[in-house]
Amino acid sequence: MNIRKSQGGFTLIELIIVIVVLGILAAVALPRYLDLSTEARNAACDGVFGAVLSQAAINIADPSIGGFGVAGTTAQAIDIIRDADTTLTSPADGQVAISIGGVACANNPYTIPADLVND
Repeated sequence: MNIRKSQGGFTLIELIIVIVVLGILAAVALPRYLDLSTEARNAACDGVFGAVLSQAAINIADPSIGGFGVAGTTAQAIDIIRDADTTLTSPADGQVAISIGGVACANNPYTIPADLVND
């Protein structure tokens, strides 16, 4: 009695097709992922700049918070915002340079509107 055991498995052509399909998916998805990460970094930079603008407006509106009010500089406004991953510098008054995770933002330096800091 000769019992034949059938061996299960994939043929070589099936494996090649799967590898090709995965390669196509990776080729399509990778550029989109990289573009999304760039957009996310830019959005994070814009969010930090929004926080700087908000803090500057608060300092101008209520001088008792920072003690400098209208006479405050950009450096004083950004000094209040702290984050372990975010670095803010003021290359000139009215400007903010933002770095997140050691990478400078694409839109550096951001400019705070003159009417916000001079009113």
